[in-house]
Amino acid sequence: MSRAFTGKGDTGETGIWGGERLSKSDPLINAVGIIDEANACLGLTASFAKDPQILEALAYLQNVLFTAGAEVSSLYSTTNKSQTISQDHIGKIEAFIELFDSDLPQLKAFILPSGSAAVTSMHLARTVVRRAERAVVGTKIKDAGLLIKFLNRVSSLLFVMARYLNQKEGSSEQYPSYGA
Repeated sequence: MSRAFTGKGDTGETGIWGGERLSKSDPLINAVGIIDEANACLGLTASFAKDPQILEALAYLQNVLFTAGAEVSSLYSTTNKSQTISQDHIGKIEAFIELFDSDLPQLKAFILPSGSAAVTSMHLARTVVRRAERAVVGTKIKDAGLLIKFLNRVSSLLFVMARYLNQKEGSSEQYPSYGA
């Protein structure tokens, strides 16, 4: 990319994988945008985090989320499908979940998204990934099953990492009072 702008989106359309153009209000473009937003939240989280294992997991997630955005961009394409998210990606995320969850106490109630800036930004990223998952489901594309599973695991990993980091930082989990 040699220029910061092309002007091609000035009419309210944007290009997708394969060269087709869609309205920026299309559900698919919405899903791609939310994945991009989630990735930015992970970058913010990484700027607060200090733990090397957390930083490793965040770097992995950022790279794979970028790949997921490209895959979503290809879901409508009739000429160029990009099947990039694999069971291997999901397996690596599940391994991260097991790593961070291994010493955490079992949850018995919902928790509030609270703690340090790293923890709360991780919870924010988790909610944005959940929104991305709902947006991909909303495209109603049959080929998106593995991608939906991937996004579901990413949000689970972010939840577990937030709990792990809270515990490592010595913060106790806060529980909702339901109308205090």
